[in-house]
Amino acid sequence: MARHLHADREPRIVPESKCLGPCDPAQRIHVTIMLRRQEEGQLDTLVHQLATGDAQAKPLSREAFAQRFSANSDDIRKTEEFARRHQLTVDRVDPVESVVVLSGTIQQFEAAFSVKLERFEHRSIGQYRGRSGPIALPDELGDAVTAVLGLDSRPQARPHFRLRPPFRPARGATC
Repeated sequence: MARHLHADREPRIVPESKCLGPCDPAQRIHVTIMLRRQEEGQLDTLVHQLATGDAQAKPLSREAFAQRFSANSDDIRKTEEFARRHQLTVDRVDPVESVVVLSGTIQQFEAAFSVKLERFEHRSIGQYRGRSGPIALPDELGDAVTAVLGLDSRPQARPHFRLRPPFRPARGATC
């Protein structure tokens, strides 16, 4: 039985976008699966203490961080098994980052996560891939997966800076 991840949050298509149709089912994409961390609550507490300058909080070495807060090896194994069942390639596993990066075709990812991927176009951001439907995960991954990133290619952020015009000295100034 499948469980829906973030079932209450239907993906939003960028307003004023036009659907161009389905994505090419043979197109290859990369998707990042974020997994829960061991002792996640303690990590949140430690980060808060360090950010607020708490004198009792001590920074961790890379090795100590990896030992305490890496993804659970059982969660990684289940994610790799899920990928194999859906003919997806496991490109990278990083327990310390709590990520598993998968690659495969649009068709494989649509089947794996029970979503529909379509192409959209927006006048200012151009073409992008969007999804419809909540992401479905098998029960054994339901609590382990915290995010599935990369099914859509909507811009998530954009720069808000302006270039300053070149400096020109005032006319009439004499030295």
